[in-house]
Amino acid sequence: VNRDILLYKNKEQYKLLFINETEVKMKNNDFIQGIKDGFPICLGYFSVSMAYGITAVLEGMPVWSVILISLLNLTSAGQFAGANILIEHGSLIELAITTLIINLRYFLMSIAVSQKLDQNFNTPKRLIASFGITDEVFAVAVRRIKELSFIYMVGLIITPVLGWTLGTLTGAIAS
Repeated sequence: VNRDILLYKNKEQYKLLFINETEVKMKNNDFIQGIKDGFPICLGYFSVSMAYGITAVLEGMPVWSVILISLLNLTSAGQFAGANILIEHGSLIELAITTLIINLRYFLMSIAVSQKLDQNFNTPKRLIASFGITDEVFAVAVRRIKELSFIYMVGLIITPVLGWTLGTLTGAIAS
């Protein structure tokens, strides 16, 4: 059996961790499956985020800020509402309360998804995965029969994030 040897530091002692090829292939398969499962979401997000990019730029927001918002905030309703508040020179408190109320459902979705995570999901991995929970990602994740691995969730989330951000870029440039 071919093995890769990884060194890691645990309690000031270096230990050897052996990972066989089968485990590495399983992780790669999970990532690829996550990308495949996220691709239809990516296509759907592209058109909606194009509309956001066009609208926000035509209303006066700079292209760079529209793209940055899309990259850091994966919520169409929150982005449209937030852009309107910013364009109308609303207060930061108004922006915070509005986006909190709109996005409160993601908190509940994250709790449901957390019940399906495998035992290797530590707090930093949970925080990373929670960033990408949207209605569509939630629907795909909870319908998956297998436990959700971190690498699967990365694949599932990264594809829609790219679709959303590239759609926003396309719309912003087209406006």
